[in-house]
Amino acid sequence: MGNKHGTHSGVTQLAHATPFDKKELQRIRELFIAVKGDKKDDELNIQEFKEVFEACIGHEVEGKDASGQGVDLEEIFTSMDTDRSGTVSFKEMILWLSIYNRGTEETKLRHMFEVFDTDNSGVLESSEIENVLDILKLSMTTRGVSESAAIQKAAGLVKTIDKNKDGEITIDEWVTIGKEAGLVQELLGPEFIRLMDDFNPSQAKRKATKRKPSKKD
Repeated sequence: MGNKHGTHSGVTQLAHATPFDKKELQRIRELFIAVKGDKKDDELNIQEFKEVFEACIGHEVEGKDASGQGVDLEEIFTSMDTDRSGTVSFKEMILWLSIYNRGTEETKLRHMFEVFDTDNSGVLESSEIENVLDILKLSMTTRGVSESAAIQKAAGLVKTIDKNKDGEITIDEWVTIGKEAGLVQELLGPEFIRLMDDFNPSQAKRKATKRKPSKKD
């Protein structure tokens, strides 16, 4: 579980720790509190999260279609929920956004590596590399690449990243070759990247003030 969403110190600390400034954080916090309303708990469930997130991007997210195209906000929610509590705190949300909305390419790559490195060994081994391949193939096929071509392209990309050909991928290989190969774009896909580009904290305050009266009506 995260920090109390109403504390001023949390905004100050996150302003120092993330690329967001105090004004941006306060706008998101205001929406966070508005969505929570009179509820006593301090974190967002999936529906509350969707309301906050969609307010910040200025439009609804339809989710993935039958072919797998689009972005699933439940997957984003799960990724943000680092303590696996089933809810997302203000801090968890901001730290995640600091990577995928404001983070550099290297920051994103390092975070992705940590996600794939499920045993925290510091290298991606065979089973973990298989997971990378599966995500790459899925991302490619949802963009219209044939399954056979996606398999070939994904395998080629992974072989390129494994620079010393030892069957494992180190963090240095992942970051260095990943930058050259456009790995962030390949793994996240254009729909996700566009969604992150749409995220604008300045919209959050406007949405919060618009949505408050509707809850009272």
